[in-house]
Parts: sequence; C-alpha cells; structure tokens
Amino acid sequence: MKKTVCLISVLLIIAFTALPVYAAKERVIDTADLLTAEEEQKLSALAGEVYEKYGVDIVILLEDTYVSSPQRHAEDYYDNGGYADDGIIFYLSVYDRDWYMATSGSCMDTLSDSRLDDIFEEIKSDLAKNEFYDALSSFIPLCEGYIEAGPSFSATPVGGYILNMCILLPVAFVVALVVVSLEKKKMNTAVLQKNANDYIINGSVDIKEQKDVFVTSTVTRVPISQGSGSGGGGRSHGGRGGKF
Repeated sequence: MKKTVCLISVLLIIAFTALPVYAAKERVIDTADLLTAEEEQKLSALAGEVYEKYGVDIVILLEDTYVSSPQRHAEDYYDNGGYADDGIIFYLSVYDRDWYMATSGSCMDTLSDSRLDDIFEEIKSDLAKNEFYDALSSFIPLCEGYIEAGPSFSATPVGGYILNMCILLPVAFVVALVVVSLEKKKMNTAVLQKNANDYIINGSVDIKEQKDVFVTSTVTRVPISQGSGSGGGGRSHGGRGGKF
C-alpha cells in the first residue's frame, strides 16, 4: 500500500512539474545575454499578457551571430517555433547590428509597414545606446496599442481601394488633359476654305457602281478557357528591417 501511494505521489510530482514545460511558450530568447534574468522575465510576462488578451504572439529573438538574411531568419524562427498564426517577432543581432520585425496573420494589417516604422522610431534611440531592455519594454506596449486599435482604414480592402482611387484618378485626369491639349494643337493647322471645291483634289473622285456578293460564310468559334491559380509554400509575412 505504501509503495502504491509513493508511486502515485511521484507520478503526480512529475506530471505537475512537466506541465509548465509544455504549456509555456518561450517568447523572449536572448542568446546574446543582452538582458538580465529579471528583465527577460518581465518582458515574457508582458508578451504573455498580450497573448491572453488577443491571442497574438509577440516574440523577441536576440542573438550575436551572423545571418545572411535577417528577414528569412526571423520568419523561419517564428514559423518553426509553434507560435500563433497571428503575431510578430522582433529579431535583433548585435553582431552586425541588424534588426527585423516580421509579422504574421492579422498582424500584417494591424502592424502594417507604416506602423512598424513608427514603432522603430520610438525605440531606435534606446537601441543606438544599447539600452535593449528600455527599447523592448516600449516595443511590446506599442505593438499592443496597435493590435487593440485594429487595422488602419488604409489597410482594409475598402480603405485601400479608396486610397488608390484618390491617387490614380487625379493622375489619370492630368494625363488625359495633356493628351487632349496636344491633339487639339495638331488640329489647329487646318485653314478654312471659302469654296467647297477647294476641298476636292483633282482626279481623286471616281464613283463607280460596285456590288459585293457573298457566296459562303464561315464562322469559327473558339472556346474560352478560364484558368485558376493556387498559392503554395509557407506562411505569409509582412515586415520591416534595417540597422540600428
């Protein structure tokens, strides 16, 4: 009996100990040792709160290694990390002072390119001074603010269409105006003649009776085929990057 109780106790301890390992996601990965353990914990807690509220993952990856493509590296890390479909990863390498923010899912709209530019403008001074915790502790709330606000009007299909029309219509109008003006100038070379005969070139008019007789007719019909395209590959991403 005692052995059974001990065995059950051991199994329960193992089960409860293993639960956090499988349930918790590592959202702050600092292999470059740019943060203290306490700072990592605080940033992880902030990112976890965003996930609990909106189901969006905010991931921070800090390294001190060379990569040929920060964009591809950040996107692959997010895709292979088991994170949510909606999210953003902020990759930073102190080796070449590269940074890249890759967005996924709904964050491609809520964290559009222009908003990512604004976020970087807010934190770039801290990054330039190597004050990484200050920069990242601002980065997460800035992302959360845009996520809570939702996509900007220009990022929606209707807003994007209206924005494009506002740009294209004036351009088309100006182009049409220029073309019409040029054609009008070409037409002003004609001189009004007083006599109608002046408009006829001698020997140019030769009217004869003529008939067209159609013996047979052939109509060829070509069927119209509609093709369909399909997308493949991995998850789609948006993003911005550069040097700090």
